[in-house]
Amino acid sequence: MKKLFYGLLAATIIIVIICGAFAAFGKNSYSDESSIDIPRVSSINLLVLIDIATGRLRLVTNPSGSMEDTILTGDKLFFDTKAYAVKEPERFDVVIFNDPDGRGVSFVKRIIGLPGETIEIRAGQVYINGGEFPLDEPYVKGGAEEDFELYEIDENGYFLMGDNRAHSYDSRIWENKCVPAEDIFGKAVFIIEQ
Repeated sequence: MKKLFYGLLAATIIIVIICGAFAAFGKNSYSDESSIDIPRVSSINLLVLIDIATGRLRLVTNPSGSMEDTILTGDKLFFDTKAYAVKEPERFDVVIFNDPDGRGVSFVKRIIGLPGETIEIRAGQVYINGGEFPLDEPYVKGGAEEDFELYEIDENGYFLMGDNRAHSYDSRIWENKCVPAEDIFGKAVFIIEQ
């Protein structure tokens, strides 16, 4: 984490120096439309640095293949730890959370079912609230064909599944099927591929 922080700090300083050089020669940016907007890149780096320093962004290495092909084993993920301070988690968000069965580990999965909904899986397709049509899930890798009986999600819980359905340890298997909102402590905001 320190290496990333100092790398971003160095990049920001270099970009600020380059911006200063352009300003000294009367240019605000390159004239080519496809070029990089140096002040904007510098601002983004600075915001990321602030978010890392304040603990808003948390860097995690994905330990398993349960989210392939969206997130591969060994990919680094930045999670926004304040994402749900003002809004509720949404369906399809990729989140990090505490194991609902209390084994002291954290998981990375996708939110599929929301509080108070019913969820059912038939022939590998997910149905919400008895809907006629399954969820559109283009990110799913090789769906598992098993069924999951109709289940009502707790009023404060979320039903989470990995994208690699055939190889994911998730709400379908856990003893405590729902993850309470307070156990979700971050939303994935970007991935650094291995």
